[in-house]
Amino acid sequence: MNCGQTCVAPDYIYIHESVKEAFISKFIAYLKTTYPNGSLGKIGKIVNPGQIKHLASYLEAAPEKVIYGGQYDMAKRYFEATLMDHVTWDDQVMQQEIFGPILPILTYTDIDDALEEINNRPKPLALYVFSESQAFADDVLNRTTSGDAEINSTIIHVGSHYLPFGGVGTSGMGKYHGKFSFDAFSHSRSVLQVK
Repeated sequence: MNCGQTCVAPDYIYIHESVKEAFISKFIAYLKTTYPNGSLGKIGKIVNPGQIKHLASYLEAAPEKVIYGGQYDMAKRYFEATLMDHVTWDDQVMQQEIFGPILPILTYTDIDDALEEINNRPKPLALYVFSESQAFADDVLNRTTSGDAEINSTIIHVGSHYLPFGGVGTSGMGKYHGKFSFDAFSHSRSVLQVK
């Protein structure tokens, strides 16, 4: 959506090592089927040349980690859907919000370690869990904090006026949408009088 230029776009994927290769294979097959001649020029434009340079700097810092995509056209402001593998928290691409069509892949073998890493960083605006196990999804959500969360989908929650939307900590404060917007921007004055 919008080439990853949204505040709720996934900034990385944390996947169990046992299914990583299958995921990568299916993800790349999907991209090749959807964009038979590559996605350059087909998934929309990046907001400005400065952001293209910013995105390109992630690839230039670790070219050996680009496993798919990575092409860009500065003049036309296009950037190809790009996957990066063997990414660590120390990589440049993991130091701030990406805001572009780059998806870094991190792996874990122990969910406790993965959740500790997630919790050691600023709280995200959105957290997405994909699992066939409701218990696993509930466990991840119960042991992390984020503005909002989804199970087995991404970004849909933002479009619902029935759900409050907003961040927590550095991702923002307060909730809005529908009646939640009215409440967020209304002042309820409490008055106590002692006689």
